[in-house]
Amino acid sequence: MVKTSTHTPNYIGASGVWPLLGGSEHAGDGVVIGMIDTGIDPKNPSFVSSNMSSQAKSPPAGFKGICRAGNRFPADSCNGKIVGARWFARAAQESGEFNATIHYASPYDSDGHGRLAIYKLPILWWILSDVIAAVDRGWCGCYSLSMAPSSVSPGPASFLNLLEYYNNNTVRDEVGNVVSFGATARILEGRHATYTGEAPVVADYSSRGPDVENSQLQPAEVLKPNVMAPGHLIWGAWSPTSDAMPEIRGESYALLSGTSMAAPHVAGVAALIKQRHPTWSPAMVMSAIMTSADAADRSGRPLMARGSEGSLDPATPFDMGAGAVNAARAMDPGLVFDAGYRDYLRFLCSVPGVDDAAVLRAVGAPCPLPPARAGAGAAARWCSDLNSASVTVASLVGSRRVERRVTSVGAENETYVAYVRAPEGVAVRVWPAEFAIAPGATRTLRIVLNATAPGARSASARWCSGATGSTASGSHSPSTPPPS
Repeated sequence: MVKTSTHTPNYIGASGVWPLLGGSEHAGDGVVIGMIDTGIDPKNPSFVSSNMSSQAKSPPAGFKGICRAGNRFPADSCNGKIVGARWFARAAQESGEFNATIHYASPYDSDGHGRLAIYKLPILWWILSDVIAAVDRGWCGCYSLSMAPSSVSPGPASFLNLLEYYNNNTVRDEVGNVVSFGATARILEGRHATYTGEAPVVADYSSRGPDVENSQLQPAEVLKPNVMAPGHLIWGAWSPTSDAMPEIRGESYALLSGTSMAAPHVAGVAALIKQRHPTWSPAMVMSAIMTSADAADRSGRPLMARGSEGSLDPATPFDMGAGAVNAARAMDPGLVFDAGYRDYLRFLCSVPGVDDAAVLRAVGAPCPLPPARAGAGAAARWCSDLNSASVTVASLVGSRRVERRVTSVGAENETYVAYVRAPEGVAVRVWPAEFAIAPGATRTLRIVLNATAPGARSASARWCSGATGSTASGSHSPSTPPPS
C-alpha cells in the first residue's frame, strides 16, 4: 500500500497505521478485499503492474479465488494488484436484460462505477441473485459493496425475504451447483452526487436512518448508517468505455461523489484491522471501527449534516452512525462487541412477523432459544439484543432491558467507567457503572431504557438519539451511539 492519493489517508488516520504493519509497502499484506460492483478495467494505470512494482504480490495461501478471462479482460489481468476476478450475470441473462455487446461477458467494467471491482455484476441494475452469488463465491478477507434497494421487499421482514427470494428462485443440480436464476428484484445505484464548496459535512445525498424492516416502513432495531467516511469529490479509476457520464467518456480517471466512494475507504480500514488482528471476527472489526469513530471534526467541533433543503445541523447517529472513521484508533479499541452465527440467527428469528418455520426454510437452521437471564428464565426475543456496538430500540413503550457483552482486546488490566448522554424523553442506566476487566476477558453490561416523556405512546413514536461510552484507567475510551 503506497500513498498515491492526496488527503484521505491522513484524514482517516491510515498513514499513521502503516508503520505498525511494516511500513506503507507492507500495509495490507495477506488480506484480499473483494469489490462487488460493475467490474474493473485491468488496463487502467492504477492496476497495471510490472515486475519492479512492490505493490504486485501473490495472494495469500488460503485464497481460493480465480481469474476468469473474457472480453477486454485477458488472462494476465490478474497481476498481483488484481488477484482474482469473476463476473456474475446468470440472473440478468435469464431475465433477458444482459447484452454481451454492451455489458461485456467478462469482469471488464463497461460502466465505470466499479472502479476497483473484482466480482462484477451487470451494469447498475444489479439483479439480487447475482449479488448473493458473488458473495457466496467470494474468498476474501473483507468486501466492499455499495448499494441501495430500488424498493423495500414485500412481506414481514426484508432481512429474511432476501434469503427466501433467492432460494425460491434458484434452481440447483444434484450437487448444489446453481443451474438457473428466476429472480428479478434489482438493486440500484444509491444516490446522485451534488457538488458544493462547503467544508466537509455529512452530504445531503448520503443515505440516512432509521433503517426499515419491511414494506410498511416499520423501523428496524438496527442502527444505519454504522459509520461515515470520505465520499465527496473522490479521485479514482474510471472506465474509458463508460457512457454513464458523457462529459468524461474516454477518460481513465474521474472525480466523483457518493456512498460508493466512501465504502472502499471503510473496506480498506477493515483490511488494515484484519492484518493487525487476523483472528478477529467481522463483528469485532466493525465494533472497533464504530467505537473508535470521531463524532467531532479535527477542530473539536461537532460533525454537521446537510439536509435536503440546504440546512446545516449537528449530525445525529441517523446521519453519521457512530461518526467519522478513525483508522488509527480502530487498531486498538480496548473493548469490542463480538457476535457469531448463532447471534445473527437469533436476531433474524427476533424480527417481528418472522416465524421459526420461515427461518428454517431460508437458512436451513432452527431458531435457537433466547439466552436465559439471571432470575428471569428465558428472555423475550428482541432485535435490539444483537450484540452490536450500538443500541437501537424502534418503539420504546415503558422500559426495555438490553444486554451487551464486551471483550477486552487490550494488553493490560483496565477499569472502565460508563457514562451516558440520555436521549430526550428516555432515562438510561448502565450496570455495572464501573468494572475492571483483564485482557481477553468478557463482561456483560445491562442497559435499561425507561420512557420518561408524558404518555408512553407519544414518547415511543418519536425517534431521538443519545450516546453511551466509557473512560478507562488506560488509554481507551470506546463509545457507542444508542438511538431509542
